[in-house]
Amino acid sequence: ATGTIYDEDSINPTTDVDAPGGTLPTDTLADKPVVSITATDASAVEGSSNSSLVFTVAQSNPSTQATDIVVTLALGTVEAADIDSITYVNAAGTTVTTTVAALEAGLALTIPATPDGSTPWSPVFTITTKQDAIYEVSEALTMNLALGSGETDATLGNAQATGTILDEDATTASDITGGDTLG
Repeated sequence: ATGTIYDEDSINPTTDVDAPGGTLPTDTLADKPVVSITATDASAVEGSSNSSLVFTVAQSNPSTQATDIVVTLALGTVEAADIDSITYVNAAGTTVTTTVAALEAGLALTIPATPDGSTPWSPVFTITTKQDAIYEVSEALTMNLALGSGETDATLGNAQATGTILDEDATTASDITGGDTLG
C-alpha cells in the first residue's frame, strides 16, 4: 500500500503539497523556519583577552528542507587590517578559516535539513581583532544575513547584527572617546 502525506499548511490539505512540486502555501501554523543573525559577543577590545566578536546564525526550528543562506560582512568604520582572523564551524563540525574579502563578497552556506527533528546547525562566526599600537576610536562592523537565491523553505528574521571594536591604546581615561575602554 502507498500513501501521501499532505502539508498541514497547504491551501487544501487533502490535495495540495508543499514545494518542490506544490503550491507554496501560506504558513498558517507558523512552523516555517525563521533564520536570523545576532551578535552573541558584540564588542571586542583589541589586544585583550576579549579580542573577538562573535555572530551566530540560527534557524528557529527543524525542517525537512535544507535552508540556503548568504552571510556578508560590511566593514563600516573597521579596516581589513584591524582583523586578524575570521573562523566559523561548518555543518560537519570543522573549524573553517575564511578571509575578509570572501566574507565581504558573501559566503553561501546551507543549513542541512533536520527531518529527525534535531536542532538545526547554527553557523557561529568569530572575528578576532588584530593588536596594533595605533590609537583609534571605536570602530563598528556589520554582519548581514540573506536567504539564498530562490530559497522559499524559510523566512528571514533579524538580517543584521553589529559589532564594535574598542581600542586599548588609550593611556588615560580622558583619552577614551567613542565608548572605548582601557584594556
